[in-house]
Amino acid sequence: MVVVEMCPNLTSLNLNNFSNITDAAVVALPLVALAGGCPNLTSLDLYNCPNITDAAVVALAGGCPNLTSLNLNNCSNITDAAVVALAGGCPNLTTLSLYNCSNITDAAVVALAGGCPNLTILLLGNCSNITDAAVVALAGGCPNLTTLSLYNCSNITDAAVVALAGGCPNLTTLSLYNCSNITDAAVVALAGGCPNLTTLKLYNCSDITDAAVVALAGGCPNLTSLDLCNCSNITDAAVVALTGGCPNLTSLDLYNCSNITDAAVVALAGGCPNLTTLNLYNCSNITDAAVVALAGGCPNLTSLKLYNCSNITDAAVVALAGGCPNLTILLLGNCSDITDAAVVALAGGCPNLTTLYLDNCSNITDAAVVALAGGCPNLTTLYLYNCSNITDAAVVALAGGCPNLTTLYLSYCSNITDAAVVALAGGCPNLATLNLYNCSNITDAAVVALAGGCPNLTSLKLYNCSNITDAAVVALAGGCPNLTILLLGNCSNITDAAVVALAGGCPNLTTLSLYNCSNITDAAVVALAGGCPNLTSLNLSYCSNITDAAVVALAGGCPNLTSLKLYNCSNITDAAVVALAGGCPNLTTLNLSNCSDITDAAVVALAGGCPNLTSLDLENCSKVTLDLHRARTAIAQPDFPASQHACALLGFTQAHVPHPVHLMARCNALSVDALNTLLANGADLYDLDDDNKHAYVHSPASHAPVFVGLMIESLRANADGATKLANDINKATLALFVALRASPTVPISADIVSELVTAGADVNAVEPTFNTPVFHVAFTLAKHGALKALLEAVAALDVVLDQSAVDGNGATVLDTIIAANQLTAERMVELGGVGIDPFTLQPDTTHVYVAAPVERSSAFSSAMVAWIREHGDGATKLANGINKATLALFIVLHAADTIPFSIPAFAFLINSGADINALEPSLGLRPLHVAVSPSNILATMALLAAGADVWALGSNGETAMSIASAVLNKSDSANNLATKEVYNLIVTGAAPEPVASYVRETIAAGGDIGGGADASAGTSTRVDKLDAELADTKAELANTKAKLAAAEVELADVRDHVTIATGNIAALQADRANILQHVDKAIAIFQARR
Repeated sequence: MVVVEMCPNLTSLNLNNFSNITDAAVVALPLVALAGGCPNLTSLDLYNCPNITDAAVVALAGGCPNLTSLNLNNCSNITDAAVVALAGGCPNLTTLSLYNCSNITDAAVVALAGGCPNLTILLLGNCSNITDAAVVALAGGCPNLTTLSLYNCSNITDAAVVALAGGCPNLTTLSLYNCSNITDAAVVALAGGCPNLTTLKLYNCSDITDAAVVALAGGCPNLTSLDLCNCSNITDAAVVALTGGCPNLTSLDLYNCSNITDAAVVALAGGCPNLTTLNLYNCSNITDAAVVALAGGCPNLTSLKLYNCSNITDAAVVALAGGCPNLTILLLGNCSDITDAAVVALAGGCPNLTTLYLDNCSNITDAAVVALAGGCPNLTTLYLYNCSNITDAAVVALAGGCPNLTTLYLSYCSNITDAAVVALAGGCPNLATLNLYNCSNITDAAVVALAGGCPNLTSLKLYNCSNITDAAVVALAGGCPNLTILLLGNCSNITDAAVVALAGGCPNLTTLSLYNCSNITDAAVVALAGGCPNLTSLNLSYCSNITDAAVVALAGGCPNLTSLKLYNCSNITDAAVVALAGGCPNLTTLNLSNCSDITDAAVVALAGGCPNLTSLDLENCSKVTLDLHRARTAIAQPDFPASQHACALLGFTQAHVPHPVHLMARCNALSVDALNTLLANGADLYDLDDDNKHAYVHSPASHAPVFVGLMIESLRANADGATKLANDINKATLALFVALRASPTVPISADIVSELVTAGADVNAVEPTFNTPVFHVAFTLAKHGALKALLEAVAALDVVLDQSAVDGNGATVLDTIIAANQLTAERMVELGGVGIDPFTLQPDTTHVYVAAPVERSSAFSSAMVAWIREHGDGATKLANGINKATLALFIVLHAADTIPFSIPAFAFLINSGADINALEPSLGLRPLHVAVSPSNILATMALLAAGADVWALGSNGETAMSIASAVLNKSDSANNLATKEVYNLIVTGAAPEPVASYVRETIAAGGDIGGGADASAGTSTRVDKLDAELADTKAELANTKAKLAAAEVELADVRDHVTIATGNIAALQADRANILQHVDKAIAIFQARR
């Protein structure tokens, strides 16, 4: 609403990377407001705002017809509905970014083609459902298209590109990355129809041959960037053609084009002098001759990748150092003939080098690295993998000369000791990645130093560093909170203590290897599951103490797990695997070799629960007869639906395995049919697992909808809602939680909630497992109607909601609303309708508005005035020493910047007991101070007219005069009329008589703000009352503006006196300075006497 009222002419807004903003609270609602209040908006950037949904975009389409540019990259909830609305409402759209909006299909693009003929830029990367139909429509409807990304749109074929070439002659940039169906025909068409093409990405288009590139060279003379990565059919002929036809080429990627020889590169060097980036990774035929030519012909080269070009020698690198001074990236991995001479030359000739790969360049010694440290101070990435001659001296030099180093690979540099790492920790504070694989001399001392000196460390590999103990890992956990990758394989001294510390200190951990850390037990893994929810890869091979308990914990706490290795964990049984199948749907790799108790039941569970599983190792699992493919084939048969899957698992009833209902939930095979099958076999809807959890908690949004209808039917049939369960709530209360959790897919209403409450549900209960009160659960699902249903039911039944109830984080529902940025006036009035007192103070007797007075006050303002009108308790004293009416007055004043200040509301609060000279608790200000600080003219005049004391001191000794002076003296306030006006009012100490008279009359009249005693009669609701009050307030504001206009003459007189007053004030300030000097002397004398 601030944007709407203060910036109606807003044309451009950037909310890029507001990733924590929720749709309902701070993004969707302001967007709806924008759509209504900023009709001239032309550009909006919502990149990486993943909570944005169709509702926000539909509102934009309806209210911002002039929108030309919209960025929705990474807004993964967006569907066709949003884009169709844009196409209908924003005909002038020219730029639309939908990268990673994977729900988008052809329907959306066809709509765009029909409704947005001026579209020039469209990014559809990772919209994998897009087919040729969409692109053909674009080609027909958007002739001005210049940029199109079809990155990872693997369904695209030549037909789509041929259509583009025919319909979009102005195309300059096209990404066909991973569009593997593309052939020469498509590229030849582009070359013929798009002569202005400058950038083309054909990564992994493996059918492309020289014919396509020759056509490009002939038809696209402005081509500057071409990606032919993994186009293995390309030969020298293609590159030679490019050099003749595309002289402006700056970037060429030939990764894995193994047919390329020196002839191609020599031609590039002769024909493309502006080349800056060249990738020859895996072009194994390249020799020194090619690189020497590049060095002579491409002086602007900044990036060259020669990884696996094993014929390269020092001669090539020395030439580069002499001819390409701007080189920043050079990859020489597996160029085993490289010696120190090459690196010394680089250090002397390429001072801007930032990235250098010397993997497996085994001739490199300390001399080379010392030279780098002296000549390349901007080095950030250095790979010295298997450079076995490197010693501590080299690393110490790096630490002294390359302070910006972020990535260092020292794998198999077996001479490295603690001294090197300690030096790194002292000299390279930005180090993020360090690989010490097989550096067996490293001890705890090195790691402790890293933990103290490199707080940004994200990846550390200590595989085969067998001297490492718990002490090192505990230090990492304390000093490197951003750690995501840690490899401790064969660090056999590691125990549970180390892993527990990691779980507590490194919540972002994604990859952990504990291979052969044989002291590790379930306790460590359970801690990981609780503290590292983002874990994706875990290696527990040869951790023989691990049991089902550890894996079940992982399944419950790490839903993003993709790789788990349990080789030789012989205690693992089907129970663990079934839990994984239910809790880790993204699992791709699972190693169960030598887990001899595993049976076919585990494979069936994996087949149903892990659709992405591609690698399953069951070596030496002699009880298994099924493989993953056969299990999936059986489950996919028409005569093997989910209910039969349930029957298949019913016999799997070992004592340590969950009840079949829970088993089905963990295998993602739970459905109404399956549940009915289980019920027919004696299952109980309200059955709890061994840990007293109901099956819905495994995946509330997915599983609750299956239960809700059957649970309510059961309560009706058996009238046993008050029956208490082992988790300390009764059946009706459990059903209430399930109904709320199911609300995204199963509509909930006040009638349903009322029925459950009547059956015994406790609206103030705390949800087991999640430790969340009913009120909090309903709020989190407010956009699905859960909160509305609960509040309406509670109001109808006259049940009291406990507003002091807290969740597991100690937050009340009001705290939760504020944390989610969903505190609005409407929400507060809604809560007030069921007895939630807006005047409630926190345990420290502060009100929640004091943490952000301007932002939060607007939500409470109307609600507080409405509360006092309804309850007549304005004089009631609060624990913070002021009464309700006075607290409301402070709130109204703080909110005045966003909600028009209403003199009738102000007068009403005074009549209700507000003290206009009160000292604001916590903030220590007077009402007049609050009005003067933002230069609020109307509030300042109203307070002066009501008799506010201009000289009343705040808790820090400030007065209204000192605040007004300070505001006026700010550099950005010199020409602000409102600031000057407020200053003049404070100087005179009174409001203009017409305004003052109006304020006094309104106060005398009792502040009639509408909606008397009979206001609740008929069908009027609280919202209606607030709407009426807002209308009155706006009318009063109009009247006040009219009165202000009438007072302009008098205000002009006041301004005439300012000059005189300024002189008087200067004199007073001089007197004040003298007085302060006397005060200082008096204080000094007093202290001396003490």
